[in-house]
Amino acid sequence: MALEISASLPEAGAKKKVSLRRKILVEIAKMAVLLSILSPLTLHYAAPYLLFYPDTNTYNTKDAIDKLHTALQADFQDVYFPTTDGKKLHAWYFKLPGSTKTFLVSHGNAGNLEYRLLLATNLLKAGGSVFLYDYQGYGKSEGKPSIKGVCEDGIAAYDYLVNTRRLKGSDIILYGESLGCAVSTYIAEARPCAGLVLQSGFASLIGTARDKLPWFWLFPDFSLPTPRMDNVAYLAKKHPHVLLIHGMLDRTLPCRYSDEMFAKATSPKALVMLPDAGHDDVCVKNLNIYMGAIGNFLRALPPG
Repeated sequence: MALEISASLPEAGAKKKVSLRRKILVEIAKMAVLLSILSPLTLHYAAPYLLFYPDTNTYNTKDAIDKLHTALQADFQDVYFPTTDGKKLHAWYFKLPGSTKTFLVSHGNAGNLEYRLLLATNLLKAGGSVFLYDYQGYGKSEGKPSIKGVCEDGIAAYDYLVNTRRLKGSDIILYGESLGCAVSTYIAEARPCAGLVLQSGFASLIGTARDKLPWFWLFPDFSLPTPRMDNVAYLAKKHPHVLLIHGMLDRTLPCRYSDEMFAKATSPKALVMLPDAGHDDVCVKNLNIYMGAIGNFLRALPPG
């Protein structure tokens, strides 16, 4: 019996080795599947569904726009303009009599331009004209949104103002809201402008993704989709006057992102924190602070 037991021990040991090897292979296979699912190539195709939340509905804003025209005498025009790939984008153009500067507004990742009527109203009250457009796939704009696409949509909006509306780059202020901050810095990298207002933004898209989804740390920066949407990288170089605005109660994109951008930005720069505002109510809470900041920013800009 002892001989039989001792003879069976090597077989038992071999089974354990096979079992351990199988477990290791299974874990490697699981990791391979996970990395495949989370790979940069997969992220490239998944990004539109993870990042963009367009609203294609339209709403009755006529009465509000009519009141805005009556109160401020702002000439309103419903505009369509082309992208470089032949799509048609929708925009609102509010021309304020006597204004020398125009805010080119690149909005956030949700809703559409109709959600930003209050923002346009505040910018008009501050003394600038407003050009507010929708990215591809938002509102009445054709196409589908993508990281590269929204950035190029911003370029198309800028070129429309310069080539069709005959505005000078020195009369255009790039206003970015949330995700639109990265679109605005992308435009500023490629085109001249009078200044930038970056409201409720992030330092970089990759950094924000890693904060919210830790598995992004598995991949180096170079492997992730482009453009990088890195506001800090732009602000660290020479740039026109920039104003950073952020709600201190923002839970979507914490105000520390604007702190980081301000710390790493070169001058001229200004930072304004709104103590009672979150992410979506910047145009409502602490309105006196917000309007004062926009007014001071306009006065600080050099003539066109």
